[in-house]
Amino acid sequence: QQTKWLQDGMRLRVSKLDDQPLLVQVPQKAAFEVTEAPSAAATGGDNTQFVALEHGERIRAPQYIEVGERVLVYTADGTFAGRPND
Repeated sequence: QQTKWLQDGMRLRVSKLDDQPLLVQVPQKAAFEVTEAPSAAATGGDNTQFVALEHGERIRAPQYIEVGERVLVYTADGTFAGRPND
């Protein structure tokens, strides 16, 4: 499930036993660029919208998020976690 949040260069935590990997953990949050977001008028007054990220996944994000912004995503469940500088 969390493999869809992997990125090139991402630091992973690997637990080993006798030099054999047992568990690979991705970071709790990862940053992605928004490639698609509806206009504010298209959300119909809802405070959230679905946006597409650079690797094709879609998440629900606040209405103020726009194309070109970077957002943080919780890798455990794919939910919006804020902006990288928040």
